[in-house]
Amino acid sequence: MEKAGLIPTISATDLNGKTLWFFVDNITSEPWRTDGTPEGTFQLRDINPGGYSTPRFFPAAGGTVFFSADDGVHGRELWKTDGTPEGTQLVKDIWPGSTGSALEYSTSAILNGQLFFTAQTSANGFEPWISDGTEAGTMMLKDVFPGSASANLARLTIFKGTAYFEAFDGGAYDIWKTDGTPAGTAKAGLPGLTGALAAAAGPWLLYQSGTELWRTDGTTEGTAKLADAKMERAGQPAPIEINGLVFFTAFQNDSGWELWKTDGTPEGTLQVKDIHPGPESSYPRALTSKDGLLFFIAQDPEHGHELWRSDGTSPGTWLVKDLSPGPGSSFSWFVNPNHRTHLESFITANDTLWFAADDGVHGTEPWKSDGTEAGTLLMQDLNPGIATSMTSSAFIGDRLWLNADGFVYFSAFDGETRGLFRMKF
Repeated sequence: MEKAGLIPTISATDLNGKTLWFFVDNITSEPWRTDGTPEGTFQLRDINPGGYSTPRFFPAAGGTVFFSADDGVHGRELWKTDGTPEGTQLVKDIWPGSTGSALEYSTSAILNGQLFFTAQTSANGFEPWISDGTEAGTMMLKDVFPGSASANLARLTIFKGTAYFEAFDGGAYDIWKTDGTPAGTAKAGLPGLTGALAAAAGPWLLYQSGTELWRTDGTTEGTAKLADAKMERAGQPAPIEINGLVFFTAFQNDSGWELWKTDGTPEGTLQVKDIHPGPESSYPRALTSKDGLLFFIAQDPEHGHELWRSDGTSPGTWLVKDLSPGPGSSFSWFVNPNHRTHLESFITANDTLWFAADDGVHGTEPWKSDGTEAGTLLMQDLNPGIATSMTSSAFIGDRLWLNADGFVYFSAFDGETRGLFRMKF
């Protein structure tokens, strides 16, 4: 394990065959880039001379990285960079003047090569926007809630080249969709009552209608009710497809929030296992796959929040290892079931699962697992003793880990400085 010597990375993209990392300097709060070499590490631009532009990066579209920044003149607006100082530019002053359009990171994604995002103007409030990286190609898709009121977009997911999201049109919240054009932005028109979006996984988009769980492949004939169960809105955690089965977390009164699966049919939609028996919940989180198996975090009264695995059957669903023996939790971030820090908390690289955990002796440190109890090991006690090296502030955007160029990267504090660490896999 080695320290790359950088402060936490925010975004990464492949540019001309080389991985470039974009980050914010914690002294000047300006955008920097690195390719992992001293000569390839430099500030892209002093966007707010004498002040702080404090960039916040959006998803990268090919060789273009979008971000929001405040140059002290236009307020917080949409910017882009191609990794060069001259290619680091303001895309558009969406809300003219110094107010800023308050771009939303949580409802942004790359849609058919363009940036889909939410922005605010005085005339229209918060509404859906699209950008191809040019001023002319940056436009509002639709004034969902007409006038200066806001549509309050939430729970965005991309499915088969279409962005689905929840929005308020002045009458009710419902599921909307867009192909990235004004003409292609409309209510999704899914069967059932006013919809609540779950998430996309494999061949289906899952959504909630009242207390019913539905799925659709985007067509009328491919839409069906699956079960009388409640799935967490926006798929917290995100569902995952493994070998034709979609795993997700769902609720019923007699069993609480537990692990479920579906093969796309009502009869094939059922609870995998009641991990925390009875109406109490195990709250499965951070669903990920390795070797055709599901790995996740769940809690029971005997072990607390620990690492579990499942082959999709009840007998094949079991605790991998009680890292913090007894009812104490080795994944303390997950004690609050509504906490979003479970997003992208695991990564699979070189047939190994990488994650952060606290065994009660070393604090929260980097671990790895091959899926067995004996093969689940502490990588290194970076911040020696009970002190923690990895916290929620270590997240790289909304991820705890990234892999590139044969290395697993993560942000940590070694007791002296916070930096970017990497391990060869």
